[in-house]
Amino acid sequence: MGAGRMFVLLLVAAVLASSSANALKVIGPGLPRTGTATMKTALEMLGFGPCYHMLVILEGGHMQDMDALLNVSQGLPADFQRMYRYFGSVADFPMGMYYKELM
Repeated sequence: MGAGRMFVLLLVAAVLASSSANALKVIGPGLPRTGTATMKTALEMLGFGPCYHMLVILEGGHMQDMDALLNVSQGLPADFQRMYRYFGSVADFPMGMYYKELM
């Protein structure tokens, strides 16, 4: 996915996002090693933070979320509202794979 297309997706997600203080404002459906850490930093600088990124899972004790995401890949439901209740945005794998469920 090109940078221009990613920007459009981010812009559309931001416009469509709920105005609730606890709702995701931006969904960055990027793959690993494509600038998602930079996007995480930028989103947080722009006020769309904190941003849920794979770094949050690895460093922040959110490994239980990986189990929930694996369940989704097998057709089971996941409580995305609980997982992302303290985050203003998401970026990177695996969250980008579930952009439709997050919108």
